[in-house]
Amino acid sequence: QAQNIRVKEGPQQLPETLSFDGISEYVRIPYTADLNPTGEIRVEASAYMDDWQWYSPYGDHIVGCHQLGGYALYCSSEGVSFTPRANGDYQRVSILYEDISPGWHDFVGTYDGRYVKIYMDGTLKDTLDLGATYPIQYSVEVDLMFGADPNAASEPTADSFFKGYIKNVSIYSDADGTALISSWAIDEGSGGTVHDSQGNNDGIIHGAKWIQENGEGFEFHALT
Repeated sequence: QAQNIRVKEGPQQLPETLSFDGISEYVRIPYTADLNPTGEIRVEASAYMDDWQWYSPYGDHIVGCHQLGGYALYCSSEGVSFTPRANGDYQRVSILYEDISPGWHDFVGTYDGRYVKIYMDGTLKDTLDLGATYPIQYSVEVDLMFGADPNAASEPTADSFFKGYIKNVSIYSDADGTALISSWAIDEGSGGTVHDSQGNNDGIIHGAKWIQENGEGFEFHALT
């Protein structure tokens, strides 16, 4: 079935963003049912890594909302992956690491109830057909996180921390990108909060540092 899928135009060099150390830093968005759509979902995020083949055993999470359910956009053992849980399992689509150059990329994961898809820089990279329509499954009410993945107590799971930079995260309740739930530009440049421009789902920064491009490619310095 043909779909009108909206994709971003391509990678952007962004002047201000949050840096995550891959050890303990993340952003927490407190649980709300609005961020757990069951019929369809679209997850967008811009992310930067010096080496996209660097990942921890659990998987470095750009956007994490997994706990025997939910969804995530993360670095898996095979590449950057998007995995909603449906039909009793995590349904994974991936972009192979060999196809991801160092630096910024725009990632989009979509699920329309049957087809799971992942895009990079506006290009469809992988599709999974579940063969029938299944809802997205959630088993525990957990917080949404950027830079990590929550456990059942909504604390970051060990070995789930992302090492790099994250910007422009958006969550939609449809695959086409017309039903925006929340959007975080992550460009405040200071303070301990990332603001939701669409709703009331502001995020709390835990350790991640504001940084800014210094005019020499992808060399960054900390904002004061």
